[in-house]
Amino acid sequence: MFERSPCPLFQPGDIVIILSLGLMDESEIAALEPKVAFVEEKNRITSVETKTLAIPDPL
Repeated sequence: MFERSPCPLFQPGDIVIILSLGLMDESEIAALEPKVAFVEEKNRITSVETKTLAIPDPL
């Protein structure tokens, strides 16, 4: 968690990427359909794309 709000780190007009992480078992991973939401300058969603999940081979 943040010790303080992340808002002071950003200024109006900045491009911000928000990433969500989670722990999943194999069945949840197999059913996962990652989505990317694109927004315009007033943060209104312009499109949502479903992406292919790329799982790297274990080391």
